[in-house]
Amino acid sequence: MGRKRVIDQQAILDAGEAVVARLGAANLTLDAVAAEAGISKASVIYDFKTKQALIEAIVERAFRLDNEHHAAAEAELEAPDSKAIRGRIKVASEPPPEEFKPVALSLSVALTLDAGLRSLMQKSQAETINRII
Repeated sequence: MGRKRVIDQQAILDAGEAVVARLGAANLTLDAVAAEAGISKASVIYDFKTKQALIEAIVERAFRLDNEHHAAAEAELEAPDSKAIRGRIKVASEPPPEEFKPVALSLSVALTLDAGLRSLMQKSQAETINRII
């Protein structure tokens, strides 16, 4: 029986975000993420296989967290009609967390340059639009 794995994927994604914020998505390396997380490069590769897969996971998590944030705003609204759009408006009136701004900017650049990442964004936005209409 092998050792139980204790490296948290979310910690690797946190490290990936920190590297993206500091260096940009284009300059992210698996070595830099491993160093940021304090783990071996092999551990990063075990979970994410490639730089592209890691960036996709960071983007997917950002969309998931954004959707959860909007859902929480919707849950606070009292009237049941138009909750999706009113929740979006409520969240849009608040600035994003300062620590996420450099990550968001760098990921936005990556989304414009990569068709696969763009399709993740399009899927997320289509789901949002369907909830609104």
